[in-house]
Amino acid sequence: MFSEVFNILLAKILKSFEFDDEKKIEEKDK
Repeated sequence: MFSEVFNILLAKILKSFEFDDEKKIEEKDK
């Protein structure tokens, strides 16, 4: 059960990092 929660949190963190990277790339293009 703990591993499942950890995997969910890890996935959210990875998604948030990817979202931030996309935002930075868009800002650079502008």
